[in-house]
Amino acid sequence: MFVILKCQQAKRISILLYSVIRLFLLVQLNNSLHAKSLTHPLFAPEAIIISNETAPLNPFGCTLGDMVDFYKSELNIEQTRIMFFRRRMEDPRFYGYTQPARDKYIVTLAKGLEPSELRVVIAHELVHVRQFVEGSINIQIFEKEQKKDYLERSFEDEAFRLSEPMAIKFYQSLTCQKHISD
Repeated sequence: MFVILKCQQAKRISILLYSVIRLFLLVQLNNSLHAKSLTHPLFAPEAIIISNETAPLNPFGCTLGDMVDFYKSELNIEQTRIMFFRRRMEDPRFYGYTQPARDKYIVTLAKGLEPSELRVVIAHELVHVRQFVEGSINIQIFEKEQKKDYLERSFEDEAFRLSEPMAIKFYQSLTCQKHISD
């Protein structure tokens, strides 16, 4: 009987040890793949220098800088520091995301967005910046809401509701000084 108990305990221990090793290896593999995707040049983020983005984004000659200033004003976050990046997203369904940083917010946009997409995505992400600034979203809320379907998350609902009308208002009514070359 003592030998049988020892064998059963040894078997349980070996199964437990196998499970722990397997889990460790899976985590290591996942971290390795994630690290490679973040460091691979194909997925590396590029800083967007707002002043260099001179293509008009509405019929009245407004540029990316004008659009960002307009959205920040509409959302009452004019004094908030925001850095913008572009990167190729691993999942083509992702158009952008926002991350709080120490004294600023980082908005990362998918490469290759059309102007119409860019207007809505930036508006959407800046709504998230406002949510972080106001405290209506934080890490705890974010983690809790992550368990819900994407469109059922409270912070996504608000971002979708506000971003499209704001993008339309920018496109249809904001006039900017057109640069005339001499």
